Amino acid sequence: SESFELGTDLVLALFFGDNMEEETAGFINWYADSRPAVSAILLFHRSYPVTPGQLTLYIIPKLRDIDPAVDIATGTNAGFAELNRNRPGDTGNDEICYSIHPQEHASDNRTLTENLKAQEYSVTSAKAFAGKKGIFVSPVTIQRRFNANNTFIELPYSGKEFPSRADSRLMSLFGACWSVGSLKYLCESGADSVTYFEAAGERGFIQGDDDSRWPDHFPALRKMIFPVYHVFRFLLGNKNMDAVKSVSSDPLRAECLALTDGKQARAILVNFTSAKLDAEIECCSGLFRIKSLSERNFAEAVSNYQLTGISHEEVVRSQSLFTIEPYSINFIEGWIRH
Repeated sequence: SESFELGTDLVLALFFGDNMEEETAGFINWYADSRPAVSAILLFHRSYPVTPGQLTLYIIPKLRDIDPAVDIATGTNAGFAELNRNRPGDTGNDEICYSIHPQEHASDNRTLTENLKAQEYSVTSAKAFAGKKGIFVSPVTIQRRFNANNTFIELPYSGKEFPSRADSRLMSLFGACWSVGSLKYLCESGADSVTYFEAAGERGFIQGDDDSRWPDHFPALRKMIFPVYHVFRFLLGNKNMDAVKSVSSDPLRAECLALTDGKQARAILVNFTSAKLDAEIECCSGLFRIKSLSERNFAEAVSNYQLTGISHEEVVRSQSLFTIEPYSINFIEGWIRH
């Protein structure tokens, strides 16, 4: 229903158990009858760290018969470590997949920022043994979904306490800044597909139709829009552009995701810190515009889906210093310098 309302294709993650033949037949029948718009299917097994070969050799030909165009990924529902320890063979899949989160060993903001560069390393390492197959990172989350030392699947949460798989920073300015850093490193490293978060709720882009169930830990009211929503809205507004490599002189304090179509320049510059920073952009020519999302317009951002940022717009000359606010997300529009 959500994909239909949003006008997007589905990515399906299928978790098989011991009744592989019966489960495959059930899915194939549903797929044939429903004909959903699906761009990719990820194949997993509940009891194995990486998709077993006997599963993929059995199901992939059947999926090809019913939908030759769909991309099929195999790998792990856990992180890159499990994929690297159990490298999948060639079973006719198009991509290999693994998930990413930044909180395996520590949870402070500095650690989350430091771990961003490692996302790039995971893609380049996966490419080294993937051959010509694509790299599908799914999902990227700000918190660990489950302990891969104990299980390879995430079970529905039924507890009353605030779940460890959620993190209140997702609804914050810092959560949006971290997401920009993640997008930068995964896009620049050449990941073929990436999925992020959930649509709504404590692990989503918006809170949805209900108040947070844990207001003391996640103080979000119904229909609240999280700052990370505006990051992806900006990207969708510039989806005709390609990500290009950018270099920060101090990536633990500020980072930039840069886009271009060869003429226009678009960028998202973020401040990971609680202090104001002086910044300089060297990629643009002439003048460029900056629209900021910060503490100054946070209240408007969480209530307005169509936030323009015009009230905090600034025009800056290329190679001139300008100031960015603490934990700010700065949307830049200009022309590329040749």
